[in-house]
Amino acid sequence: MPGLPSDAIAASEIGQRFALNFGHCWSENRFIDKIAIEQFLRDWWKECLSQGQDEQPDEAFALLVAAAARRSVLCGRPVSLRRTALARVVSFTAFYSPPTSGRAVDHSFLRSKYLSDNYGVGLKSVATGQVFRKLERANGDLEAIRPGAQVRGQMPLSWVTSRDFFEAERIADPRKYSGSLAIRVCRRLGLEGQFYLNSALFQLNYPKAVTRTQDLVRRATAIEGIGNRYFRARRDGAYSHDYGYTVDLNLFEASKENVDGAIEVVLPSLDFTDEFTWQGIGLLLSETAPANEAEFKERLTVEGVADALREALNIIDRLCL
Repeated sequence: MPGLPSDAIAASEIGQRFALNFGHCWSENRFIDKIAIEQFLRDWWKECLSQGQDEQPDEAFALLVAAAARRSVLCGRPVSLRRTALARVVSFTAFYSPPTSGRAVDHSFLRSKYLSDNYGVGLKSVATGQVFRKLERANGDLEAIRPGAQVRGQMPLSWVTSRDFFEAERIADPRKYSGSLAIRVCRRLGLEGQFYLNSALFQLNYPKAVTRTQDLVRRATAIEGIGNRYFRARRDGAYSHDYGYTVDLNLFEASKENVDGAIEVVLPSLDFTDEFTWQGIGLLLSETAPANEAEFKERLTVEGVADALREALNIIDRLCL
């Protein structure tokens, strides 16, 4: 007898987090197209059945994550941020990623050899701490941009916040580039250290035209946040606007009632142009995970977790079957 979709999702802690976020997005009408979401889940479950993964929870959930990563259309409702400049955190390898034995193609924003030849940028400059100053000098250099470069993450989208957030954090740190600034930024943005640890981090500033393009900026949903350990579809407090908030891991670790960090929205993949600019942040040398991370699921929902999870799993079964 085939298993249920809810069995595959509820079998892991990260799956339960997805279910809670999904239940909130569904009940609070955060998805822009519920029919498309229903079809997405049906297609996933059909794939599970065809591959005999319906009774293999880990494999079934992995198929769901992979299906979400293949989506090129954002699921959340548009957000109006016309007067807000946007930025995100990227590592040095987003700019400089030369071909290696394991990577035949350069996937970076900029031409790695050009950076080395003209600005002295390379792995040695990271070790000496000069990478921030050297790479900032390449701002505005059209010749440095790699043809076809796109701004995106592992999924075909980017998580961004306001540029004002970065400016406020820089005011609090007297040094232009520092490890303390890097850890503070990452923890306030709820970034997973595994993706940034021991990396030189930069602030990537988006062109102002991005927020003026209708429907481009979206509210993040459970689909975009499926693999993000610190994503919450629900926010703390009361707001008059409709964008999301990161989890401030410092506030979470201190067991504060409200753990909202900075605003967060998602953007589709964008072509990298000379209208993007960047500033150094610092080397991230410490893990970002809070000591009480095991309690995180409890903060995903206002209601009791058990009841909210049961309701969310019932919704998923109803949509899939």
